[in-house]
Amino acid sequence: MIKRDNAVIVYSDDSINDVWSSLKSRNASYGVVLTREEVPVGLVFLRDIAQYITRSGMTGTQDKVSLIMQRNFNIIQEKTPMDDFLEEDIEEVIFPIVVTQENGTYSEVITKEDLIRILYQNLQYTKRILDNIDEGIVAVDKDNNIAYMNESWKRIHSVNEDELIGASIAETFPESKLGTEDLESPNEPLHLNFTGATVIPSYRPLLDQSNQPLGSMAIVKDYSKINDFYIGVSQVSMLNRLLDSAFDHLSEAVLYVDRQGHALYANSRAKELFDIELGVRLEESRLGKMVYEKLGADKLESFREEIELETGGEEKTFSVVGIPIVDTQQTLDGLVLILQDVTSIKKLNYELKRHGNLLDFYEKQINKIPEDMICESPGFKEVVSTALKAAETDVTVLIEGENGVGKEMIANLIHKNSSRQDKPFIPVNCGAIPETLWESEMFGYEEGSFTGAKKGGKEGIFEIADGGTVFLDEIGEMSMATQVKMLRFLQNMEIAKVGRKDLKKVDVRIIAATNKNIEEMVKEERFRMDLYYRLNVICLQVPPLRERKEEIGLLAHKFVTKFNERYNRSTEISEDAVRALEREYWPGNIRQLSNVIEQSVIMCDSVITAQDLQLENGRGAAGPSDPEHLIPEEERYNIPLRIGQVEKQMIEDALKECGGNKSKAIDMLHISRKTFYKKLRDHDIKG
Repeated sequence: MIKRDNAVIVYSDDSINDVWSSLKSRNASYGVVLTREEVPVGLVFLRDIAQYITRSGMTGTQDKVSLIMQRNFNIIQEKTPMDDFLEEDIEEVIFPIVVTQENGTYSEVITKEDLIRILYQNLQYTKRILDNIDEGIVAVDKDNNIAYMNESWKRIHSVNEDELIGASIAETFPESKLGTEDLESPNEPLHLNFTGATVIPSYRPLLDQSNQPLGSMAIVKDYSKINDFYIGVSQVSMLNRLLDSAFDHLSEAVLYVDRQGHALYANSRAKELFDIELGVRLEESRLGKMVYEKLGADKLESFREEIELETGGEEKTFSVVGIPIVDTQQTLDGLVLILQDVTSIKKLNYELKRHGNLLDFYEKQINKIPEDMICESPGFKEVVSTALKAAETDVTVLIEGENGVGKEMIANLIHKNSSRQDKPFIPVNCGAIPETLWESEMFGYEEGSFTGAKKGGKEGIFEIADGGTVFLDEIGEMSMATQVKMLRFLQNMEIAKVGRKDLKKVDVRIIAATNKNIEEMVKEERFRMDLYYRLNVICLQVPPLRERKEEIGLLAHKFVTKFNERYNRSTEISEDAVRALEREYWPGNIRQLSNVIEQSVIMCDSVITAQDLQLENGRGAAGPSDPEHLIPEEERYNIPLRIGQVEKQMIEDALKECGGNKSKAIDMLHISRKTFYKKLRDHDIKG
């Protein structure tokens, strides 16, 4: 991890812990994530790392930063004109903007401060252009009152702004066509009685970006000094409106003060937070004192500080960036201030310090997870974290989940990280033991206790597992009579062999599992409530594979390696096959995925492609996300609904294919940018 130019650079295979340390040491709030080939693939923010570590616990700090980086970010090439970039919806721009070279490798970033500096300089530049051209420019608003005049117009007419701004054009200059529906420019000079000037006017309507009228304008030439200099006034006006809109859509407060400390500009956020009155010198507040101190410095440079300010009756912390504005003679004109509320970030840092001991605990637990256990999705990480906590005690655990999700693997994890790890771990399929054999299998029997009994008798499972763990799988299959016997055992931890009345104490930890809704079975009186609460001290709900898409590719590669070794093959799996697997519904979960990969390894000679996969109902990789038979009958022929589902799936797939890059996804989908963002909102897609 390095700091290059104006940004901290990290790599996608860096650990979250290393990136956290690097950003903190450099007092940076974000980093640009690159591949080892220097290609930008995302942004990682300090706040996201903090939230992830707090949420994911012990495993979070060693995860790769690519897991939590924001893949949705804006990229422009070095040679891209800023006007082209600003035509995009400013609300959708994500800062910082990443700049790349022509070959796609990283160059630098543009922050909000950089953009504001560019926008403000463009605004100043535009104003100076308008004031230095020979043509006079005057504009009226929708009410036909004079709203703007440049320096040349005032010179031609020998007037100043104070006497005409806000005046009615019809009353002051009735000879002009401004404010009328007829804006055809005359071919002859026009004499204006109010000022005595003779000009050649050219009229233009003023429209906003939606072609709604804003007013009209006139470009006039002094008849005595006609020249050939023309300028695209409509383009300049559009740029000014665009710059004003950009400032007002920023979440930060933006101020411009002159050399005397008068507030000459404030965007919407600044007015909302600080009740700024334009044209008035800043008050002797903490903000005002800081501004006066900076303006009074011998040499003013850009700066960044944190100050406490009161807003809305509440004391908040703001990060203040100051940008000096100088004229062509390098004389200070004023100061642009950008204020960002960082109160919540400071509170978060405090919370992180408070949870330091918890993070240390999580780090110590990481090594307890077996290397072959794939644990990448947030839901499964939470299950594993809870399981490891439960392993520290002998508490009874109930594991719920569909068939094939790995319930026995979780039970094994608990046993191997408990104080009983050196003792037996015995899995029992409750559905495979007939009710008549339950006692003899679980408690054992004495010699001669029934016909066919072994000589010398037999130890039961609870006796064999003494000191260890018994994993009772499919507890929902136990009969009511069996449940009574199980409840009695759990209450006293005593067994009585069939054919013997003496009781024997055993020390056994019970971990139960089921793929059924036991609560519903209790309501239907098919499962004893008292037994349910005996088993359900800690409940782990293992999510199905379709909710753990982050793990599907890793599991697929793991199974390919496993079956290559088993069948002495050297098969590989392609990326398109992995993507096809990620789109499957997987009713059989990990067990079904293992079967699909095993079959593909056996049948394929070298590389497994999407077409080689024998997926549910023979659909292969081309089917929809969910099996057809899982769509409700009343919705199967609902055309608008089904089209919407397909649209959403295609947009999500395109974003994933493009690594979150919206511009590339738009090109892939062959739709306009406006349509793309509308469909993101319609389908509630968090891109």
